[in-house]
Amino acid sequence: MGADLVTSSTGFRFDDNASEPPKMLLAIKGYEQQPLVSLERAIEPLVSLVSDIHRQARDVKEKAKCSLSTDGLSVEESAAIRLYTIDWSKKEKCLNVVLTSHLCSDQDDRNKKLEAFFLYLKLFITGLSRMPSMRGTVYYSVNMDLSVQFANKKNIMCWSFLLCTTSVNTPKFEAFLKTKGPRTMFIIDSISGKNIHEHSDNPIENEIILLPATKYEVVDHTEEADGLRKIVLKEIQSSFSLLDTITVQTTLETVPANCSTHLPTEIKYQRKQSL
Repeated sequence: MGADLVTSSTGFRFDDNASEPPKMLLAIKGYEQQPLVSLERAIEPLVSLVSDIHRQARDVKEKAKCSLSTDGLSVEESAAIRLYTIDWSKKEKCLNVVLTSHLCSDQDDRNKKLEAFFLYLKLFITGLSRMPSMRGTVYYSVNMDLSVQFANKKNIMCWSFLLCTTSVNTPKFEAFLKTKGPRTMFIIDSISGKNIHEHSDNPIENEIILLPATKYEVVDHTEEADGLRKIVLKEIQSSFSLLDTITVQTTLETVPANCSTHLPTEIKYQRKQSL
């Protein structure tokens, strides 16, 4: 299977042959069998990989407790998603950057390193699986020219989570468009994105997460002014999914309206979901 490795700073890696099961899914095989635990427990194996993760997890947990959610996610699941969206003071130390670098790596020890993320991935992906899929156009930006890598592609499969936006009028995307120099704007017709607005640390960015092992058709690519390249992708159905039918035990934490310290009420149930 041929693969183009686009540097981890871009946030993704693509397989040329989108008809085969992506190696990424094999690399994290087994995460779904992990127990569903608290965020504090889920990040313990990541302490040596992601700096300052204890403090960041504590902060997002408090925010999740005090946030209104309409989609029924537990505090732990919501906090896990919020943790993924945070920008560390040093971007290369962010949880999402470190996770992406391991997902996209071609090093021999990649699978071993990814095992440290299994508890977190179980919590994170369980939360995402409980959200309805969104259909619509989303945008993703990269501060480098990727037109050559996509010039002769028809179908590709992404290895990583993509943190996108539904609008080019958000602060981060407006700043991206105003800069000059080599950069790439992806315009993606999505059918399975997850709207994480209620669980994001950056709610004004209108963030959507696109999942790994998602297949796309390369529709078009154009060159604009000031070094900007635009690449149009269309999500297409794939026989491989990160959100295959799963049965998980979910713990919901009931949070009082005043967000005061409390003993959690646990509601345990079995869920089997096809997506």
